[in-house]
Amino acid sequence: MKEETTNKEETTKKEKNTKKEIISFIRTVAIAVVCGLILNYTVIASAHVVSGSMENTVMTNSRVMGLRLTYLFSEPSRFDIILFHPPEGEVSDYPFVKRIIGLPNEKVEIINGKVYINDSTIPLDEGYIKGVAHGDFGPFEVPENCYFVM
Repeated sequence: MKEETTNKEETTKKEKNTKKEIISFIRTVAIAVVCGLILNYTVIASAHVVSGSMENTVMTNSRVMGLRLTYLFSEPSRFDIILFHPPEGEVSDYPFVKRIIGLPNEKVEIINGKVYINDSTIPLDEGYIKGVAHGDFGPFEVPENCYFVM
């Protein structure tokens, strides 16, 4: 009789320990998911690069991550690579990955594939460009609180 009671108590203890372990595992997974979601929506931004527009720097089909807090205490600078949502009317499942070329209130002009800022006679040094650029654009005045990206 004593053995049966001892076996039942051991079985009950094992069941309680198993339940505690399952609850502990579920709690750990839930905390990890919540922390991941909080980081994803407040601290980290990620993008899948679907075009070759940034190649030599960022290759097609790469995944890139950025910090949402980077510009909390400073302004973006020329040549910074940024992630941003496409403008209204553009269809994309992913944020765009582009390089800042023009800063607010600057005049940007492209002549024969070379970028000129504020009527400068010296083009921007764009050593990161793959191949030879062609074409003309502008002049374009970058609005206040906006950036010109390529």
